[in-house]
Parts: sequence; C-alpha cells; structure tokens
Amino acid sequence: MIYVQPLPDELDRGYLGRSMRWNGFQKEKEFVDYMASCFGVKGVSRRDAPLVMLLSRLAELPIPTFVKQHTTLPFRRGITSYLPGLEHGSEQGRSMLWSSGMRIARPGAYFCVHCVLSDLTSTGVTYWRRIWQLPGHFVCQQHREPLRYVTHEKAFQVSPAAFLFESLQVPNEWMMFLQVNPAIQRFIEIADYLMTRPHALDVRDVSCVLKAQADKHGLQTYAGPVKLPLLSDLVTSQFDPAWVQEVFHELTGKHRGDWFDPIDGVLCKKTSASSVIAYMLATAVLYPDTKSAIEALSSAKAVSVWLNRGKSSKIVLNVNRLRELYIEERGSHAGVAQQFPSTAAQIVTLRLNELGLPNLSQQMSRNQKLFDGMVAFLEGGSSLTEAAEKSGVTVSALEILLRRSSVGLLQALQAMPVMPAGGNDDWANCQADGIQLEKNSRQKSSVGKRSSYRAIRRGSLLLNASTASLTGAR
Repeated sequence: MIYVQPLPDELDRGYLGRSMRWNGFQKEKEFVDYMASCFGVKGVSRRDAPLVMLLSRLAELPIPTFVKQHTTLPFRRGITSYLPGLEHGSEQGRSMLWSSGMRIARPGAYFCVHCVLSDLTSTGVTYWRRIWQLPGHFVCQQHREPLRYVTHEKAFQVSPAAFLFESLQVPNEWMMFLQVNPAIQRFIEIADYLMTRPHALDVRDVSCVLKAQADKHGLQTYAGPVKLPLLSDLVTSQFDPAWVQEVFHELTGKHRGDWFDPIDGVLCKKTSASSVIAYMLATAVLYPDTKSAIEALSSAKAVSVWLNRGKSSKIVLNVNRLRELYIEERGSHAGVAQQFPSTAAQIVTLRLNELGLPNLSQQMSRNQKLFDGMVAFLEGGSSLTEAAEKSGVTVSALEILLRRSSVGLLQALQAMPVMPAGGNDDWANCQADGIQLEKNSRQKSSVGKRSSYRAIRRGSLLLNASTASLTGAR
C-alpha cells in the first residue's frame, strides 16, 4: 500500500482517485476492497467502515480532521437540527459518514485552469480543490477567472489536467455580476465560514436570529396570508436570476407576493425544513455586510437564548383538536390559529408542522388540485408524476407537500442507531450497495438535493448559457 499525502484543500473524491492511480488501480471498487483488506476491515459493512474512514486511514489523519479538511460535509450540514453540537466527522455520527460523508455539494466537477497550470509548473501534480465544488462558486477567488467544469460522474477519478481541453466554461458574460454583486460575495464568504467551523450551527438558533433581523426589515415572519413583504422576494431582487437558477433553481419563476416556503419558512420553522442554502441566502440578504452576517451566525446560540429569555414553557395544544380543526379548515394554518385566540399564530403553525400537517392555504382551485393529487398518489393508484398530471399541479408542489408532511418520519430516521453488521457481511455487496447509493445521490443536488447531472446534459444548467464552450466531445 502506497500512502498518499492529501494536498491542501484536496476534495475527498479527488484524493480517492489520485490514491487509486498511485497504487496502480483503475477500478474504484477494487481499490476500496484493497484498502479494506489492508486496514483489517475486509468483509465489514460500509456502515461500520465508511469509505471516508478508509481514506482518513490512508491519509493518516483522524476522521474528524480528514472530514473537516477534505470533504464538503461541513458545508452541507453547516446549519442543521440533527445533533448540531456533534463535531464534523465524529464517529458518533458514523451513520452520517456512511450515508453522506462524501456526497457532492453540487453536480459537476469544477476546476480553475490557472490553478491547474500552476500545479503542473510547480509540482507536476494537479488535484481537485474542495473550494471549487461549493454551490455559488463560479470564479476562482485567487485568479478572478471563471471556472471550467465537466459533467460526468467519474471526473474526480482522474486529474483535472485531463480536462484542460475537454471542458465547459462558466460564461464570460457572468463575470460582471459574479464579481461585483455584493449579495453573491456575502453568500460565498458565508459558505467559506461554514467550512471552517468544527461543528454545525443549530437551525433553531439561526432561525431565531434571522427572524429578529427580518422583523427589522419589515418582512413577514409567519406562515399564513401574505400581508407584509416577503424574504423570498428580497432574495430574488438581490441575486442575479442566472446565478439563482444554478444555486436554488426552485426559486426561479416564483411570483412576487407568493409565499415560498423553502425560503420564507426559514423564519418560522424550527426544524431543517429547508436546505442550508436557503439559510445562507436569507443571511446574505438580511445583513448589510459579511462581517455582520458571520457575527450574527457565530453568536446565534447566545442571542437566541437572550431573545427567548423569560418565555414560558411550550404551550400544550390538544393534538386531536388540532387535527379536527385542520380538516375543517381544509389545511389552512391561519384558519386553525383563529380557533386559538389566546395563542400566537406562530405557535399554532409550529405545532401543526411538527405533526406533519403542512399549510394548504392557497386559492381554492389550487387547493383542490393539491388535494386531488395527494389523494391519487397516497391511495396507491398513481405514481407521483401521474398524480401531478391528473390533478393539474407540478410534481414539485406535491414533493414539497410530502416533505412537509413527513417531518416526523424524517426525525425518526435521523435518530435511528446504525444497524449492526452481520458476521458474514460481504464487503463487495456492501460496496455495490454504496455505489448505487452514491449514484442515486448524484442524481440529486448537493447540500439540498438540487439539480442532477441529467439536468446538466439536458441544458438546464450552465450548458444553457450562450457563451458556454465545449472544446471536446464528452
């Protein structure tokens, strides 16, 4: 076994590919099996011996150190409700390391031509830098030049130098807003800050701080009929649409004045109902500069305690009564809240969300279509796509509804202990399962399950830009 030293900020997947080549392997599975054998875990389930753990052994680094220096996990779980105080890479979260320790943060493999050429000149060794792979980063911060990228899933297994003449470029026409847009710069610097933290921020604390800041902007901070300006409208007004399409494409096409739960909901939900990107977008627009934004995040725990000082313990609402009223009010949180005049509407909304009863207070025709679509799917007669077509709503609308209504199941799954491996577990089978899991994860987006490689090939991402250039067949 040749022990390969990881380079500064080298991405885990790129390090895996480089180590594989140094050890004379061409297939990832064979190299992973070889590492497992060398480290005495041959035949052990990948749940108990995750790939990121094997790579940390190869790098001769503690797992938390390797995770914090060479994976995108610190970004992807930067703001969470699941064990936020747990150190990134801690073996107490081994199930997390197995399921998402090496997940990509966005589709595609990005690199800077100037950095690659500099590596070739100085050391002769080129590698995939982690910073290039974070959502929102389309310019090399060192050379101030647009990044290039390739779309296929195995790119990290070879050197980025192999794609100098066979890659796509971030459109040159983007450079103006990428370099001068203050909100984009704040977003990037907030992402960099999350990458340096040893553990995640608690979403409850961040939500509390953001809500207080949104109040200062006069924004609506509760779910229900829209009566005040919305955070989602503030986000769309400060970020370029092309950039938003790449970072949080669900926001594209949102109508002004319409409540957009993945963004507006970060101000009133105390669970991870949205991805970390949503909280970063909110922070980037609610604060005037990066310094104040990062200070707010770093002190969120203390500020949250102070803001909630003297408040009474959680108000108990009868669960059966809440469900009855939810049915009577046809899923309207505002309607249910009116039946509890002595209780703040935000508390009623929070309790309903905790019960997996999402807000359906939309115009009546839209409301009925959602009902029809959900019934068609849940009764088992139709797929989600078929149910959406029959009811005349989008698949994404039904998906949002399903996610909101499955919060209880999600919390239960996150809290489940790792299933102990059987004595006869075969590493090859576990490896095959892991590969399939990683393939499935690549078909979703990064840190929030966004666009897929398939979407890139269809041209819904940067390939759609008129100035994107392809200099070699893929």
